[in-house]
Amino acid sequence: MLTVLALMAGIFAVGSEELVVSPLLTPMAESFDASVGVMALSVSVYGIVRRLGHCSSLPSATGCRAV
Repeated sequence: MLTVLALMAGIFAVGSEELVVSPLLTPMAESFDASVGVMALSVSVYGIVRRLGHCSSLPSATGCRAV
């Protein structure tokens, strides 16, 4: 049971990391004098590049295929 709870906590932590930015898009857009759409695109591009960089640096350890 402890293993299942630990797994659920890990999944929650990883999943919520990506959703933390969404309530901050409007203040970030105002701060950078940009539209909310541009800020959302910036966050999306950051996430994609981060994922590609992670897979290319550690393909065997993470199960990712090298890009």
